[in-house]
Amino acid sequence: MTGPQYPGCLPPESTPLHAAVGGCRRATTVDRVLAGHWRAVLDYAELCTVTKESAIRLTGTAFMRLLTDNTTHPAAFPWRPRLLSMVSQISGEWACDERKYGLHPRLRASLTEAVPSENASGPPDRQLLAVAFRQLPDRAQRLLWHHEVEREPPDVLAKRVEPLFGEHLQVELQRHRAALRAECLQAHHRLAADKQCTRYTHLIDSLVRHPSLLPPPDLQCHLARCHHCRAAAEQFDHSADRLTLMLAQAVIGFRAGDYSRSCLSRLPLAAPPPSRPGPSPAPLRRRTAVVLLTLAAVAALIWLLVRTVST
Repeated sequence: MTGPQYPGCLPPESTPLHAAVGGCRRATTVDRVLAGHWRAVLDYAELCTVTKESAIRLTGTAFMRLLTDNTTHPAAFPWRPRLLSMVSQISGEWACDERKYGLHPRLRASLTEAVPSENASGPPDRQLLAVAFRQLPDRAQRLLWHHEVEREPPDVLAKRVEPLFGEHLQVELQRHRAALRAECLQAHHRLAADKQCTRYTHLIDSLVRHPSLLPPPDLQCHLARCHHCRAAAEQFDHSADRLTLMLAQAVIGFRAGDYSRSCLSRLPLAAPPPSRPGPSPAPLRRRTAVVLLTLAAVAALIWLLVRTVST
């Protein structure tokens, strides 16, 4: 019997994934996770590999790792970012043997030649944000990822954990953003190179919040020589849409910008807005009559003024 088809892959019976999870019989969870995340994870695996076959193999291995780890995953488990992160982790394993030739050349170089990890669209230093994101509860990770990176519309996002609509959804997202920023500050403290870095944490935070302020001379000197604090200042700034790319860079690294752009192609087509009933004929006729009377009165007034001036 042939199982359900998932976009861009072989039937599950033909993959290592199906063989691995078939014995555990968590069929409902497996099908739900595959249906909800296979395409997105495969899209990213294709960015990391040179052939479709390698991408499918990389994707299947990532699902197999998480679905067969004997861990009970809560309902709000952030499957998407964890699966994408697993693709990055497995790519590192491939780089150690002949499987490295299935990887994208730039990714292979970054993993095997000890060159800085390349990113197609932005700086790679996102350590604080990566640590901060993993410190958040599963629910917060899930909602933030699907809102900020995947850019899902509110009606889709509202169903990710439990029905949340309107103001309740926005309030929760605001709370999670604030928690992520607070965790970034804590991570800066924990990972600081020296005590001077920790002393400047809240001052850097204040300057990021109020960019019109000028940093004091001692902080300027510190930032000039401290890469850790310069990177922190950049990661503290979650203004505008910066978090969309930065969070993707923090979780997956390689070609995060390309993945972020690919999210738009997976968004459901928006339904056309409901048509608003037009004005009924009677009010429209009344408004037209008022306009015409007003124009007639203005014309008469101009005529009287012209006549008065001429006499």
